[in-house]
Amino acid sequence: MTAINPQTQVNTTEKKSSSWEVSTSLNSYINSASNFSKGALEGLTTFVPLFMGLGFAVEMIFGVNECGFIKILENKSPIPFSELVIVGPICEELIFRGLIQRYTSKHLLNLYVSVKNLYSDEKTVLDKKTEKAARINMTSIAFALMHLFNFEESIREYVLFQTAAAFFTGRVLGEIAESELGLAGAFGAHSANNLVCYVYNKYTCG
Repeated sequence: MTAINPQTQVNTTEKKSSSWEVSTSLNSYINSASNFSKGALEGLTTFVPLFMGLGFAVEMIFGVNECGFIKILENKSPIPFSELVIVGPICEELIFRGLIQRYTSKHLLNLYVSVKNLYSDEKTVLDKKTEKAARINMTSIAFALMHLFNFEESIREYVLFQTAAAFFTGRVLGEIAESELGLAGAFGAHSANNLVCYVYNKYTCG
């Protein structure tokens, strides 16, 4: 009967463990890429019609030309393509749908419920559906307010309208982030939206 070297067993186990880790990591990357692509597709089908309609509505209602707005921003601080389509969406999604929606807003809601229960005989308990809607709305408001930094006196109507549009955009991105697509899906949707805006503005506004 042949004796089995304990060291051989250890090496075999380590190799299997290493292979499993590589396989798990690869599957994770593939899944993230798949969710990114699905999010991008959802972003295209949702945001393209929305913003084409909004741009037309702004010009019809306020008489503000979107190209004038874009040129003012570009003259103040030109935004590189990579920042607009890749870096910007990733950073914004990590901050808003990642940090604020998943953590900060949840703690604020818990604090609100705790304080309310201190001064009320009837205890308040938020169900999951209400909590999710509240977190998405809180994050969307913060996301919309950020767009007020684009404010320019000569185009105030457009920026205010854009800020309102950002709230609804934030709600869509928030729903995607809460779905099975997760943050990767939100990255994809946000990037797709910015890419379409970039192409539209470049070839329409010159």
